[in-house]
Amino acid sequence: MSPGQFNERGGPLGAQVDIGGPAPGLKQAYAENWFLGVQRSFGRSWIVEADYTGSTGVHLYSIIDRNRVVGDRDPVTFVVTRPNTFFGRINYADNSNHSSFNGGTFLVRKRFDAGYSFQAAFTKGKTMDLMGAAPGCNKCSENANVFDAYNISFQRGLSDQDVSKQLSFNFNWDIPKPKTDNAFVARTLGGWELSSLASFQSGTPQTVFIAGGPATDYNLDGNTYDLPNTPSFGHTKTGLSRSDYIKGVFSASDFPSPCPTAVPCGVEGNLGRNTFRGPGFAQVDLSLAKNNRLPWFSSEGANLQIRGEFFNLLNRVNLTNWVTNLADGKFGKAVGSRQARTIRLSARITF
Repeated sequence: MSPGQFNERGGPLGAQVDIGGPAPGLKQAYAENWFLGVQRSFGRSWIVEADYTGSTGVHLYSIIDRNRVVGDRDPVTFVVTRPNTFFGRINYADNSNHSSFNGGTFLVRKRFDAGYSFQAAFTKGKTMDLMGAAPGCNKCSENANVFDAYNISFQRGLSDQDVSKQLSFNFNWDIPKPKTDNAFVARTLGGWELSSLASFQSGTPQTVFIAGGPATDYNLDGNTYDLPNTPSFGHTKTGLSRSDYIKGVFSASDFPSPCPTAVPCGVEGNLGRNTFRGPGFAQVDLSLAKNNRLPWFSSEGANLQIRGEFFNLLNRVNLTNWVTNLADGKFGKAVGSRQARTIRLSARITF
């Protein structure tokens, strides 16, 4: 572009382009962790343990469009007047976010002895932050939506990855070889291994919001991602079954607008972030293996292991989180599920 095609702030004439960049004093994010544990052994191979773990995330990164404030959008024409009228979104990266975790774990463990090992652990914890992303999407956190670009502390709540309760166990058993003089029976019934891993946990937090275009921009900041008011039944709803999530745990009419009429009024709802939870998760995996010695394979012999692995052995339907956008026709319903029972067979030779 020639110099005459730029406005006085360096943007192109006739358009509000989006720009972005980091804060001049952007700091390195880091975590602080602390731990206290008590362990006691009993019997020949058993251990019980109680642990407390705490951590905090400091100077966590956030990328927020700062070129918007409450009341930017005209409630009638829906035209957005930005504080800096020379640009569109100004995505500013800084250290606005922070997080904390506090949790306790009680564990029982048996070291491998007499042909088997076992471990069971129960954890209860709480993770809080200002911005977050769903489990498995940690790098998405800094780009998470915010309701008010200049009041990030309003969003402090449970993290998207908070799991308040979790019970897990695993075991491994070398099934004893039968005592017999019959070589065929000994080879057939000997060499078996059985192992299992199971996890049961509460659902992760979810935010009920509305993103239905300019007409649902409650706080008129030009960003169509807003909160309704708290419903009559409060911030939680307990005792929900999987069938409840499939049928629909809520209806959009349960969540009132913060505005007295259908016209956006420049006010954010008071419901808060991550006030409800999705369906829980429960899965049992099992593995069964048969070891067979092959003396003819090499001079030192070899082992042929045939293994069958059963993921989600009980074929439990683990629902994904329910739809939380009030503007979505499927609001309140869980519309997907995780892995069904899966069987994998494999063979391995070691020598």
